[in-house]
Amino acid sequence: MPIQKHPLIINTSEQGFSLVEITVGFTIASAILAAMAPFLLLTVSTRVQNYRAEQAMQLAQSQINRVQTLMTQGVPKNQELGKIPPAAAPGAKVAQVGPPTSLVKKPEELDSPTKALEIDYDNDNNPEFIVQMFRDEGIRFDVEDGLAVFQIGIRVYAGVAKDNLGSLSTQAASINFIQGLGQQKTQPLAVLYTEVSRSDLKPSLERYQDYLNQL
Repeated sequence: MPIQKHPLIINTSEQGFSLVEITVGFTIASAILAAMAPFLLLTVSTRVQNYRAEQAMQLAQSQINRVQTLMTQGVPKNQELGKIPPAAAPGAKVAQVGPPTSLVKKPEELDSPTKALEIDYDNDNNPEFIVQMFRDEGIRFDVEDGLAVFQIGIRVYAGVAKDNLGSLSTQAASINFIQGLGQQKTQPLAVLYTEVSRSDLKPSLERYQDYLNQL
């Protein structure tokens, strides 16, 4: 029996994409990705800054907790350096203290309210944060005795702010959508002002009232 020859039947739906169609598809996809790239970069930058701002706030709060603990234990006047933040000029409010103008690596070197401490977690000489700690004059239990109450200020800057010493701001950086490093090059990621006192001694209440009267 002779073999019957069947005509070759091609289903066009199974041919796949032509080179032109693939090229057009890549072009459209590239255009979409290019249009989305700025938004994606903006989202990533914002998340990074928000995370750093959260770390900065935790660091600021930990410093306040540390000082409050020391105050509860009592810190003699001659032992305040490196433990209690340096005082601003007499009569100055903490919010009026200017930004840091120099950096130190050890807490005991913080002898001026405009000095800031480098926080270098990985010891690579590139600090992750810069912490400025200061206080108002406050009230002492006695002229030569320890502090009874004072207002403390903590500003935490990103490590990149060290390149802008002399032109830093005291206003907290915005954590809204930002590009690149945003405001963290010149503005603190966290700013806290609060009151610290020692309340376990007999004259504590009297000194606190004295402090309120001078505000």
